[in-house]
Amino acid sequence: MRLLSVFSECALSTRFQFTFGPMAGPDKLPKFLSDEEVESLLARPNERYYSPCRDKLMMRVQLSAGLRPGEVVAPKAEHVGFNSGRIDVREGKGAKDRVVFVGNRLVEDLQA
Repeated sequence: MRLLSVFSECALSTRFQFTFGPMAGPDKLPKFLSDEEVESLLARPNERYYSPCRDKLMMRVQLSAGLRPGEVVAPKAEHVGFNSGRIDVREGKGAKDRVVFVGNRLVEDLQA
């Protein structure tokens, strides 16, 4: 208790000058695609060839899980939990690992 009393006497008798730098602005929120933009994007691949089916599936994974292009092509089968919808992203941005989850419908399409 005595320590608190001494501290308050010292603090009141001394003039403190606080200086603060400029305040940081608010963090920017990520931009999201509207439903119309998503539909337009998924309609782009030409369905006449085999590769557009693969490309459309990759775009769906990117949109659903928020993966970057390099993270979509990198996972191996053992990195995908087909029962849980879990995808382990190895060495993503900044060489960091992370886990993302996707819905059941997308998991079924990935298994096909």
